[in-house]
Amino acid sequence: LAEKQFVPFDTVRFESAIWNMVPVPGKPILIIELRNDLTRNVSFSAFDYSNQEFLWREVVLPEKWWVTLLGATGDVVRIKVFESSDNPDKTSFLNIILNSGELVSTTESFAALPDE
Repeated sequence: LAEKQFVPFDTVRFESAIWNMVPVPGKPILIIELRNDLTRNVSFSAFDYSNQEFLWREVVLPEKWWVTLLGATGDVVRIKVFESSDNPDKTSFLNIILNSGELVSTTESFAALPDE
């Protein structure tokens, strides 16, 4: 049985810089945070390296810059939104559904992602 090779990211082109990547526990998926300093936009992508294809690519949130990737569970990607650029303690959280890339707001305060 031949193993599939991982697609090196130098063969995948993005218009923005890769800022952060986190694996989804128990799944062959990487979540990628992309930042474009010129346009001040952040986007997120999900790459399935077993199939060598994107589940979804360059999803942009309503807040275009003051966001960061926190992590992922088996079902969702957790995003932290900074509500004020003057006060980093004022935050909210969003989830992106892993399989679809659909954005879902959440009012839960962030707790550590469970180990899977």
